[in-house]
Amino acid sequence: MIKQIIFLSILVMNPLCQQALAQIGSLTLSPFQRIHQKIAKTEIEVEYCRPGIRGRTIFGDLVPYNKRWRTGANKNTKFTFSKDVVLDGQTIKAGSYVLFTKPNIDAWDVYIYDQVGEYGIPEDWMADKIVAQTKVVPRPTHRLFNSLTITLSDLTNDGFDVILAWENTEITIPIALTTKKEMTRTISDVLNGPDAEDYYLAAQYGVESGDDVEQALEWIDTSIKLADELTWWEYWIKAKCHLKLNQKAMAREVAMEGMKMAKEVNTAYGQNEFKLILDALEE
Repeated sequence: MIKQIIFLSILVMNPLCQQALAQIGSLTLSPFQRIHQKIAKTEIEVEYCRPGIRGRTIFGDLVPYNKRWRTGANKNTKFTFSKDVVLDGQTIKAGSYVLFTKPNIDAWDVYIYDQVGEYGIPEDWMADKIVAQTKVVPRPTHRLFNSLTITLSDLTNDGFDVILAWENTEITIPIALTTKKEMTRTISDVLNGPDAEDYYLAAQYGVESGDDVEQALEWIDTSIKLADELTWWEYWIKAKCHLKLNQKAMAREVAMEGMKMAKEVNTAYGQNEFKLILDALEE
């Protein structure tokens, strides 16, 4: 043991040994990770450090119950949103924030806190810096997570889940997006001077979101009128609109024409999409 200590001391004290270690590289105790995800109009970035179990009991011991936790290691875990998002009905303005939690056996408190760049829980906890908070229920994981793991899951145009897992416990924090408001504003701005592609993209969003399919049908009809050369893509959106509006005869007519165009350019994807529409009409 003494020899090992002396050897390690030599490594630390000797600049040449330090340089060799730097070149060889090693895993830090709590490696840094950055996650970047774009969903519709919103960019999300997560920056955090990932402590490991290393033979310790985590929840209820290393991370005490009923006490606020930095939810990471080293510099506090940071979330950045390019657009407004919503947590449990509370709007979080676009910007960067820290994630804090208070773990407990039956429920965790989750805090989005407006003070980035710090280390650990603030000594002077300020309620007015909590921009949003909620409670979530922890659940056992299907496997052991040796390192703290944050993932973004179940992505849709309207929201996503933040999954936080460590040891044998995980929580889900549902975040809602303001995509409808952003898309409505964008579509309104673009359609002040739109071309065929603009109308097509507006129609695609309209039919997929299901908010106003009749409006989407008007947009795709306008796109078809303005297009220099029609493709199966326009007929695909138009057929989907008619299908959702339960206009079966028109949906079948448009889908058959679109299928013909898809076959002409030999696109398996397009043919499959029209087959799905035609099959749905038979149900």
